[in-house]
Amino acid sequence: MRPTCVDHDHFDIIEDYYNSIVTAVSKATAMSVPPATADRDKMRVPGWSDYAQDKYDSAMDVYMSWLYAGKPRSALCVKLELLSKMPYDSVVDIVSN
Repeated sequence: MRPTCVDHDHFDIIEDYYNSIVTAVSKATAMSVPPATADRDKMRVPGWSDYAQDKYDSAMDVYMSWLYAGKPRSALCVKLELLSKMPYDSVVDIVSN
C-alpha cells in the first residue's frame, strides 16, 4: 500500500524522528562498545585463514600432545615439535610481509 499523504511537514517530522533514532543508536553504540585498540588491529592479518590457519592448528596439536606428555625433553619429542612449527613460521613470515 502506497502512502497517500503528500504533506511536506509530515515528511519532515518523519525524517527528524528517523534521524533522532539513528543518533540515539549511534551514541549508545559509542558509549557501550569499546573502540578497537592498535594492538587489536596488529593481530588482524589478511590471508591468515587462507594460508596459515591449518599450519597453526597442526603445530598446536603437536604442542598440546607434547604438553600433555609432560614436556618430555627427549630428542624425538623436541624434534617433532620443532618440525611442526617450521611450516607455520614460514607461512606467518609470508603472510605478515
